[in-house]
Amino acid sequence: LQGPQLYGWQMTFNAVLVLVLTPLLNHFTRNWRPLRTITLAALLFAGGFGMLGLGLPVWGIFLSTFIWTVGEILNAVNDEVYLAT
Repeated sequence: LQGPQLYGWQMTFNAVLVLVLTPLLNHFTRNWRPLRTITLAALLFAGGFGMLGLGLPVWGIFLSTFIWTVGEILNAVNDEVYLAT
């Protein structure tokens, strides 16, 4: 895959993951405190995006996308708790 094509597949993968994982992650983390969830999200962001600097093969890029997408979902669902106060 070339750069733009790989990026397109990566963003498509991200979108599908958001649609599929959001209800599941909301269900499994519904009893967690928001600060705990946001902390996990930050760690997943750091790990997932940090992996991109390692020169990974294509499967590693998609693994990285999976990791930071989970962080993205956890953050998006819980960050409003602190913005509202």
